[in-house]
Order: sequence, then C-alpha cells, then structure tokens
Amino acid sequence: MITCILYALLLQAPVPMEEVSAQDLTKLDFGKPFEHMAIASLDGTLVGQMLAIDGRKVRLLEQEDAPTLELPGEATLWTMADLDGNGLEEFWVLVDGKELRRLELKEGVFSLSDPIIGGLRGVPPRGCHSGSFLRDLDKDGHPDLLLPMGDRLQLWMGDGSSFQEGPDLGSISRLELRTDGGLLGKVGRKIVVPQLLPEDISGDGRPDITVSDGLQIRQFVLGPDGFPSEPTRSLDLSQFRADMDEFGVDLSNLTSSIRFLVQDKWADLNNDGAMDLLILADGRIRVFLGGEDGVDLARERTRLKVRGNVFYIYPARIDADDIPDLVLVRVEDLGIGKILRAALFSWEIEFDFLVFRGKGDGDFEKRPFRERSANLKGGSLVRVFKGEKDQFDSLRQKIVRMCDYDGDGIRTDLVTLGAGGRLQVWFNLVSDESVLHGAIEKFLQQTLAGDGDLDIGISTLTQWTLGRTSAMTSMTNGIEPDLDIRLENWAEPHALTIRDLDGDGREEVLAVRLLTPEEGEKSLIGYLLRF
Repeated sequence: MITCILYALLLQAPVPMEEVSAQDLTKLDFGKPFEHMAIASLDGTLVGQMLAIDGRKVRLLEQEDAPTLELPGEATLWTMADLDGNGLEEFWVLVDGKELRRLELKEGVFSLSDPIIGGLRGVPPRGCHSGSFLRDLDKDGHPDLLLPMGDRLQLWMGDGSSFQEGPDLGSISRLELRTDGGLLGKVGRKIVVPQLLPEDISGDGRPDITVSDGLQIRQFVLGPDGFPSEPTRSLDLSQFRADMDEFGVDLSNLTSSIRFLVQDKWADLNNDGAMDLLILADGRIRVFLGGEDGVDLARERTRLKVRGNVFYIYPARIDADDIPDLVLVRVEDLGIGKILRAALFSWEIEFDFLVFRGKGDGDFEKRPFRERSANLKGGSLVRVFKGEKDQFDSLRQKIVRMCDYDGDGIRTDLVTLGAGGRLQVWFNLVSDESVLHGAIEKFLQQTLAGDGDLDIGISTLTQWTLGRTSAMTSMTNGIEPDLDIRLENWAEPHALTIRDLDGDGREEVLAVRLLTPEEGEKSLIGYLLRF
C-alpha cells in the first residue's frame, strides 16, 4: 500500500516536446493483431526484417503477398539469437526437441535450413511457443543451448558451429498460461525456467553458473573439462526461514511478519574474487564465504542479529575504501490502527538506514558508522488511490532500453517509453552498458552521503522498488533528453524494441501498441524512429 503511494506522488509534469522531422518518425499500421513479433536477419545481411508469428504460422510484415511458413513439429520452440557471433540475430527453431534449424528467406520464399544439430533428446511442451533457449552462459560470445527435458533442463555448450553436451541444470519450475499482455499481447503456454546467472563465483576469472529457483540454489563451477554433470554446490535457503508454526498476525505490528521472509544478496566481501552470500531471515543476517568450489553453507563466517523490522539489505561500498559495507533499511512498527487512520486521514512512516563498515574478511563492524532516518508523510490513502491511479499506472508501465544510435557497436544511449506515449532519448548517457552494473551502488552512495536526517523523499524510495529500471532512469536525473516525442493515440498495452532494421549499423527504435476501439476490430500500430 505504501509503495503505491510512493509511485503516485513521484510523477512530474512533462517538459516541452522537441521537434522531430517526418523522415525521423514513421507511423506503421500492422493491421489485425498477432501473437508475437520478431525482428530477424533472414538473408545473411545486417538488415532486420519484421515477422509476425501466430501459433505455427510465420509471415513477413510490411510486404504485399508476404511469404508465410508453418513451423513443423508437435512440440516446437523458437527464439532469436546470434549463434556464430557475426552480428546477425537470426530466427531459430527447435523442432520437437530433436533438431535446431534456422529460418531463411531465399528468392521470396521461406524455408528452414538443414539441422545445425540433430539427434537431441529434448522434450519441450506440446504446441508452438517462444522460449529463450539460446543464451551465452559461459560468456565466450556464442550462445549455448538450454534443452527442455520434460520437467528438467539440460545445458549444451555452443562454440558457434556445434554444441557439446553439458550438465543437467535441474527441474523446470512450472508451466503457465500467460494472458497478461506481454509483448504485443502474447498468449500461450510458456516454460518458466529457474534464473540462470552466468558469473564468476569461484574467483578464477572464468564464468560459472548459478541456477536460482526460489530458495533452491545450484552452483556449477567451471572446471578444466567444462561444467560438472552435477551441481558443485546445492543450497537450500528455506532452512533459514523462521518456523512457520510461529506465524501469527500481530495487529499492533503487522510489519513484524517480515521476519518470515528470506532474502539473499551476493557480493565479494573479502576481495578474493569469489562470490559470498548474505542471507536475511528470522531477524538475523548470516554471511557465508565462497571459494573455489562455490559457497558452502557449513562455512558460516558471521551472524548478526538485527533489531526492528529490517526488510532490505544490500552490500555496497559506501565509505572511501574498496571493501563492501552492509546497508540495512528498517521500517517502524505499523499497527492496524495506524493503517486505518492513513486510509482515511493522513499517513506518516519512519524509515531507518544503517550502514555497517565491512572489515574485508566477510565480517562487519558491530555498530553502524552511518545511521540516518527519513520521515515520510502523505494525505489520505483513499484520496491518493482515487486521484492518482492513472499517474501511478503510467509510471509503472514505463519501458526502458539501451540503444546504439551512432553505429559504434556500443549501447550508450537510453530510450524510455511511457504508457502515455512519451518517447524520450538521451544520447551518450553512459560510456558502455557495464556502467549500469554499479548503478545501484552509486545510487546508494549518493543517497546516504552526509550526516543527519535523510532527505530521501518518496521518489527515492520508489526508485529502490523499481530495481534495475530505476538504476537506469536515475542516471537521467537533472539531464534534459535529446529527443522528447509524444506519440499520438497511445496507451498501454505497448512494447518497445531496439534493432538495426536497415542494415546501416545504427539501431532504430520501434514502439508498438494494441488499439482496442469501442466498436470495430482490434489492430496494431507502431512508430519507427530512425536516427
């Protein structure tokens, strides 16, 4: 509830729009809606061509008598990927989990290539679905194959021309029917796999794999012969959760239920190159050090008992040294009476921000070296929700993307699209995308600098709740956009993609939305922005 208030009060009035010539912005009419859109290189050139996918049917957009193709198989997946690292993102089809083929367009006719790899034993879900089954997990520049095996997922390592069988990554979480709109109103069954994090967890400078599925974490450490067939480490974080038999509703302090949640954060706390684990659960913070074989839950480095309703932790370099410190955020006790008063009259909530200095060995000082408070106030929650709901939705539905407008191969430009059709572009905002990896830490450093009470405001807390998106948009604070365009007749659901469509090496911006008139048929429209 409080988070919704923060969103609603954050919004600001739009700034004047910059003139954009007609040749820069082109309106597109795609006609009848389709399930998915893809942009792929079909002829071996950098030119990206727009495809519409309905079930198994693939057709070329923006062309009369456009070619079509029915994707084969009873259980077929498709995705986009640059398999051989030549800069061409192509359309790939995994047919019945047995063979991988590429979609090609020759002399105006669609066809599928000979199998790039065959004889696989995959078991995808029945039907035809989109799925991110080609991903570069070992960071060698070539996508690897994530092969569904019924209720499990197997990794095949790619080198650009072939694949080698790798480890079994474990169970697939679930299958679900997505009807939430998504990109151009996707509807269909989708595999939801555990989160896969390719990063160096052992400290040897080579990317390993962390598979995170809720509170179950599996680590695969890359060895001299590749990834092991079984996880190097399996971590069950549910063991740290407070005893649910003790769960009860305390009407005088509803926020006390926070202690039944489990939160994990990863960072190199002792600068040995290996990733260490911090766990907030049951009113305690536990630290486990990583090593050449990953994190061992038997190697607990330290345990800190926290006071109050601590709901957020983050390892960040707040002081002047290069050792991560520990940031804690806690909220005051919130009883049912205070929440009811807030709904009818006004609200006031106190937050505390505490920073404990890191010692460089996985431990932290017992007393905070920086402690700041913020007192947030607002009017009736009922009035906020009634009067600000549209603005709240507008902020929540903003899409943020990085772009390469000058063709140098580095995405340094930021593009945002709001639900009301406000398209903004900042050129050369960052030196490269890697800057974003430390954006949250920089955000915390700026926010917690100085002494005394924290002048944090609702907008700052809102940015925290938005995660990576907030880290990206916060970099535009105080900077006027280079382009500020209002797209006509715009509303959500909408989508935004960045691709080089004309093959000149410079990426274009494509925004698409679904029109739903009171009378008549639904349709898709779009705007293409060229730099």
